[in-house]
Amino acid sequence: MRSGDIALNELLAGGWGFHGWTADDSLDIGLSPEVLAFIVERVRPGDRTLETGSGYSTIAFALAGAEHTAVSPVPWEHERIRRWCDERHISLTGVRLVEGFSQDVLPGLGNEPLDFALIDGDHSFPTVFVDFYYSAVRLRRGGLLVVDDTHIRTADILSRFLASESKAGRWRLERRFPTTVAFMKLTETLIELGGWASQPYCAHPRAVPGTPLWRRLRQQVRLRSRLREVSEQLRR
Repeated sequence: MRSGDIALNELLAGGWGFHGWTADDSLDIGLSPEVLAFIVERVRPGDRTLETGSGYSTIAFALAGAEHTAVSPVPWEHERIRRWCDERHISLTGVRLVEGFSQDVLPGLGNEPLDFALIDGDHSFPTVFVDFYYSAVRLRRGGLLVVDDTHIRTADILSRFLASESKAGRWRLERRFPTTVAFMKLTETLIELGGWASQPYCAHPRAVPGTPLWRRLRQQVRLRSRLREVSEQLRR
């Protein structure tokens, strides 16, 4: 068995306290073994990958041979990852551990295309959606986006949005786990020219109280017609 396979088996067995609220804490939390195996399965050597958060997944990306960036504000987690890998002679040459809050760091990371992105950092509002924008806008067509902790409302909203986008042919569900989803990006652009009205999740705004049904329907028809006209003009 190769050393990388041995390390992966150790990683999947769990019990590693990479996380902690302070440098003295040691918490064994992270992606499920099934999701970690999915990362190793789908990431190819040399792929450009990005994650918000760090831990088990960072090592999985390293084992897969990715050119990987992990953004996390907790320096002792980075040190624990480095120590775990050093003890097992796992190279972190292609891994960049960036200390900082993702909403501050991601806008300045550059615009090189990504093959795989994992959103598993701060799950507060609006950080999940900031992470999504700056990760997904760089994701190439055919690239994979994984959203973890869908039992938390912010991640659940994002998961539902991506599922609705499958109706428009922009994203496709690749794998669903108990609290994690993986989607493939099917288009080059993240936001179409039609904006919110072209997104199934947003295209049916709540009615303004007191507005008759016939007027709401007429407004929607007019709006969509106008957006189609503008979109066609911009494409010329």
